[in-house]
Amino acid sequence: MAFIGRINLPDLKVPVRAYVHEAGFNEAYKGDIEEAQAYLKDFMTDSLRWYSGKEIMKFDYLLGAIWGKKDEKIIDLFGFSDISEWPGNPDVTSFVIKNGGYDTREDDDSFVESYTCGDTLIMLGEEEKYRRTTKSLDEYMRNPPEISVMKALKKS
Repeated sequence: MAFIGRINLPDLKVPVRAYVHEAGFNEAYKGDIEEAQAYLKDFMTDSLRWYSGKEIMKFDYLLGAIWGKKDEKIIDLFGFSDISEWPGNPDVTSFVIKNGGYDTREDDDSFVESYTCGDTLIMLGEEEKYRRTTKSLDEYMRNPPEISVMKALKKS
């Protein structure tokens, strides 16, 4: 398994870059990268009601992994914040979006479970190593790195 595409949206109020994973991609997105991109854009613009605009604005940028299960559209999102001096050492908040909503998987008020896969962990590590070589957030978001867990990359 690997990532088969990348969606880069550096001009949003909170810039986002997401990688499309082949897991469940054909079932959930009909194998269409443009549908995955539309889903991400939809979430970033219209579906933020579950997570107030004030809260989403606390992030300096977002990284994500887009994938699916049968007919479920899923985004593992990672919000990076508190970069006082570039490149700094940002705080990371993770959450899962399923079919446009926030999946908290809460057992009680003190524990929220979020999940992701090993390919995403590799992507996040490589993104962070690359980010620390850039001069600014703008440079970082406009110039995506090459990621080792990519195959047949379709850039957008």
